[in-house]
Amino acid sequence: APAPMPQPAAMPAAVVHQGFDDVILAWRAEKKLPRIWTVMLTVMATILLSIIASTVAYFLAIQIEYGPISPRQLTNMRQELESFAQTRIGFLAMVLPGQVIFFVMALSAAKLSPQPLCERLTLTRGPFAVWHWLVLALATPAVGFITSIILSQLTRDRGTNMETMQQVFRAHTGAFFYVIVAMVGILPGICEELFFRGYVQTRLLARFPPLVAIGTTSLLFSIAHLDPLHAVAVFPLGVWLGIIAWQSRSIWPSVIGHTINNSAAVVLTQFAGNPKTATPSVGAAIVLLLIFSITGASLLVSLILLLVRRNASPVLPGIETPTTSL
Repeated sequence: APAPMPQPAAMPAAVVHQGFDDVILAWRAEKKLPRIWTVMLTVMATILLSIIASTVAYFLAIQIEYGPISPRQLTNMRQELESFAQTRIGFLAMVLPGQVIFFVMALSAAKLSPQPLCERLTLTRGPFAVWHWLVLALATPAVGFITSIILSQLTRDRGTNMETMQQVFRAHTGAFFYVIVAMVGILPGICEELFFRGYVQTRLLARFPPLVAIGTTSLLFSIAHLDPLHAVAVFPLGVWLGIIAWQSRSIWPSVIGHTINNSAAVVLTQFAGNPKTATPSVGAAIVLLLIFSITGASLLVSLILLLVRRNASPVLPGIETPTTSL
């Protein structure tokens, strides 16, 4: 008689009828808990290195633009420094080095892990269909819009970094405007998501409940933006990106969502003009309304999708249908 087929190991009876979070916690209890101090040390080192790299690059760019200038002279050039940030070389020096640091640190830290690179950074296909990715991503700007509306009711201050960036968005047109979209939209969408949702959150989810892991990652994501008001503004965005990365078991939806959110902010700032000096045209108002409608509808569909996903029968990590790396 043929040998009987081996049966898959049954789930422990104690966790069969428990909720999703309890199942995850029970699964972790059977595993060796991963180290967290290495992740926190990497986060602190990455933020520090990004500040140093951006500062050095900005100082070198000023030297190229104005000639040799001593640090003492720089203290008397506040207005010139603020104006220099709006130039092309100043903008690139301000944005590019920090993003490169996040990208390199994410890949380097992940390479030190015993897990495969794509698995460690959650660069996987996940269980969601691609159209699910797009719906979740399109909902991301709605989170930013809602946060901006709430903050505008609480304070008129936009923060130094946010004000400077908006001035840069309005100052450039033509071909360089597409460079700005790439630097502010595409680059952070890849580099920051690889580091925060890919490297940091993936490790925290292996150790803590989702609420703690996503909240901690979002807080670190906010701190990395340095400007206090900007940090407050991006915290809800970080939570949303963390949720969709966690639920989709892939950072690709958060990469796309982050890219769409930042790119939309650049385009809308350029398209709407300066609200202090000009009133948007009827065409601009229609485009803004259309974008708000699309992102708002996507947010509603996304919440329904995540709710359905939440109520679906869970499976334990590691014995689910294998995902394919992208």
